[in-house]
Amino acid sequence: IQNKYKDKTDERSKMQMAQEMQNIYQKYDIHPFGSMLITFIQLPIMMGMYYATMRSVSVVSGSFMGISLAGTPLDGFKALDIAYISIYVLMVIFYIVSMKLPQWLKKWQDKKDNVKVKKYAQEQTNPMANSMNMSMYFMTAMICIMYISWPMAMSFYWLVSSVIRVCQSLILHKVMNKK
Repeated sequence: IQNKYKDKTDERSKMQMAQEMQNIYQKYDIHPFGSMLITFIQLPIMMGMYYATMRSVSVVSGSFMGISLAGTPLDGFKALDIAYISIYVLMVIFYIVSMKLPQWLKKWQDKKDNVKVKKYAQEQTNPMANSMNMSMYFMTAMICIMYISWPMAMSFYWLVSSVIRVCQSLILHKVMNKK
């Protein structure tokens, strides 16, 4: 639809494009602002986890494999502590991989199945895909900035959940391809 109205800038064409998009949203029960709701739900949960983590006795006085759970990645960077730095870097890497893996698996499967991608669906020309990638990178940057000063317990949590998401994506991809 966007390619159909790409070069048309008059008001009537814009209205027709909006109407066609709305019809598709209704036909396939798509809620364009549904993903924003998830973000607003996640923020209070993350803040609640932060405060619960900060008050937890395990975090305040505990350690995991010799790493203090109360310390922050920023402390690790200042002291050049390889354990803190590696956990933080692994957290960022696995978070990015967990977000990009479904896209990579889809591309790999399409290549394997010799699926021809239409020109309008290619990432370079698809504004929806570009917007999704930008929001993913923005979220990653936000998490990196926030978690550098949060306790290592939160970094462990985020690392483990990202690793689980990667494993889940791989298992689901394998199961779906069998069917």
